[in-house]
Amino acid sequence: MGTVSHVIELSQVNCGYEDKEILRNVAFGIEKGTFTVIMGRNGSGKTTLLKTIAGLLPYTGSLTLFGRQITAMSLPERAAHLAFLSQQHKGVFSFTVQEVVMTGRSGFIRFTPTSCDYKAVDEALDRAGISILRNRFYTELSGGEQQMVMIARLLAQQSPVLLMDEPISHLDYPNQLKILALSKALVAEGKTIVMILHDPNQAFRYGQKFLFVDGDKVIQAKGDNPWNEPAFDSITGHTLKAIRHEHEIAFVPKRPGEQMG
Repeated sequence: MGTVSHVIELSQVNCGYEDKEILRNVAFGIEKGTFTVIMGRNGSGKTTLLKTIAGLLPYTGSLTLFGRQITAMSLPERAAHLAFLSQQHKGVFSFTVQEVVMTGRSGFIRFTPTSCDYKAVDEALDRAGISILRNRFYTELSGGEQQMVMIARLLAQQSPVLLMDEPISHLDYPNQLKILALSKALVAEGKTIVMILHDPNQAFRYGQKFLFVDGDKVIQAKGDNPWNEPAFDSITGHTLKAIRHEHEIAFVPKRPGEQMG
């Protein structure tokens, strides 16, 4: 059973798909009220890891959510504790934005939405900054706008743990910063966030804890300078160098001829 401080804990977890095991002997804990970033190369297993934590893929070993094995939790119990934003979103019928965001409340609605459900949707639309889209049809929105709607849907669920698979990949730069700043604010309010990001500048500016997926292993970074981990060099192909500016750290590509190790 997970420790009190770890809202998510994995021990000796092997996971993947029916025909292929992707990650082996995964072991780490995620503390309450932290912003954890998962990084790794394309196809390394980042999404596999996040879906496993969400209880969407088979695994062996121990995976606890708030001290309980996730396989022992009913779907409504999981929804009350954990919300998952996938990387890909299939088109839906001609629902309005408000109706799509309301589906984030489906784990709690028994017959028809209540005033509490409508309040949760209103708050989610406001925090995502898309209240103006409320009555627009989801299928008529741009890809970036649809992504913002799905983020609002995630917020409407009001779960204490949020899992997000590349939530800013389809957004313009101002909206990327908006969502990252919102995520940081949510963590300050007590939420626990686990997010897949690719850009190390954004990852290390906003994230607090880091998981590097390298080969079939998941390495939990230690210390105050996680970019010094050998696994970080490995997943970035030894192509980046860190530059310090005042209290910030930035990453730029190494010039041709510079040491790559």
